[in-house]
Amino acid sequence: MINYAIIQATEIPKLDFTQLCNDNANSLAYNNDKTLVIIKFKGKPPKTLQGVKSEVVNGKTIHTQQEIREIITNPINGWLMEQK
Repeated sequence: MINYAIIQATEIPKLDFTQLCNDNANSLAYNNDKTLVIIKFKGKPPKTLQGVKSEVVNGKTIHTQQEIREIITNPINGWLMEQK
């Protein structure tokens, strides 16, 4: 099962991308103001997330694909891309 976490963008240098489904920092999804990113991993949180503070959204730090979709599609959460 694929799971997701939202972390502060400043925490990216602490990540070991070999433990994540994301290839590198360029493959992360950033929020509109570039302060938060979504990381993706299989199963339980990998060791690389130990010591990295995950953001609590809707009372949780680990999210399913459906939950992360709901978070990023709600304009209040600041993840939608601005229309030009």
